[in-house]
Amino acid sequence: MKDIRSFVKLFDLHVPSYKDFEYYKNQYAKLNRWKNIDQLVKLFEESEEQIEDVFQYKMSKIDEVINYIKSSRSFNELNDDNLIPDLPVSKNIDFEEGKKYVSIDLKMANWQVFKKYDPDFINELGDTYSDLLNKFQIHPIFHHSKHFRQFIFGNVNPKKQVRAQRVIIENLIKNLPQNNLNIEFIKWDEVIFSYNDINDIQFLKELDSSKFNVKIFNVKTEEDFRIHSYFDFNGNFIEKELVGCNGHKYFILLKKYIVNEPLDIRDLYFRCDGDLAIWSVDNLKINLDGNVR
Repeated sequence: MKDIRSFVKLFDLHVPSYKDFEYYKNQYAKLNRWKNIDQLVKLFEESEEQIEDVFQYKMSKIDEVINYIKSSRSFNELNDDNLIPDLPVSKNIDFEEGKKYVSIDLKMANWQVFKKYDPDFINELGDTYSDLLNKFQIHPIFHHSKHFRQFIFGNVNPKKQVRAQRVIIENLIKNLPQNNLNIEFIKWDEVIFSYNDINDIQFLKELDSSKFNVKIFNVKTEEDFRIHSYFDFNGNFIEKELVGCNGHKYFILLKKYIVNEPLDIRDLYFRCDGDLAIWSVDNLKINLDGNVR
């Protein structure tokens, strides 16, 4: 890979040392969220072979898509819709250990809003987000980047978008049988319920998986961050995730709380004012050759 920095930014990865990219890539690959990172690297390398300047290409394609959306009926309909209510959202949530939670959030929430205003008989934007990008022959690597998508939709009336997202969430809440669900938190594109029995949430299997993500989890507080443990609809454990942790300590905490592996010196690296620095960890000795013991 020629331009590691652009790849890291495209996928919002934390990589303290670019020369050790292979190591950090392998750490991310241990997580379900990044199990396809090798395929993403391959796609990015293919894009480098086909595109002279990946950064300039990215910015020019973003401009093309933004201009197209701004000329669409969907964009104009959204702008002209003065009946979108400004519904309230929660300021925060106090997670409790021992409680069971289920989160429902919108997949590609910004995309969903614009499709709501793009009727089938017009279908200017295509059936999927990838259809939209394909109109501009955008390389497949960018189809996988949330950063790329957020950059586009962040320039087409984002304030109106989030209000419309909140309406979708409100309609979802109203249409769910909530006899045994308690609303704990609502934001623009997500609602979190607490529940008592796994049988109380089985009906969520019926939600349209192309529009909604459902996550079943519990929470444990460690230091100044949380660990979310995720489960399937049968209550079987899937994986753990660090939430709200100090990014500079990400790989230290990943090894300690998630993958249960010994530290490598590269787990201690972080950036300070642009320089590579290293954490001092109590009772941890480092040889001059970089070995941790």
